[in-house]
Amino acid sequence: MDRPLLLPLAACTQPSLVGGKAAGLARLLAGGFPVPSGFCVTTEAYDHALRA
Repeated sequence: MDRPLLLPLAACTQPSLVGGKAAGLARLLAGGFPVPSGFCVTTEAYDHALRA
């Protein structure tokens, strides 16, 4: 695993890496909409957890 497993919400811009919901929230945040602070778990982290 080369990439980070957790990202701050503002960095969750690629749906293929973090899923559509996180990417959508990041777009809202970038657009100035009120979005609670948070983070996202990458799809790579999720896949790793399933294999464990």
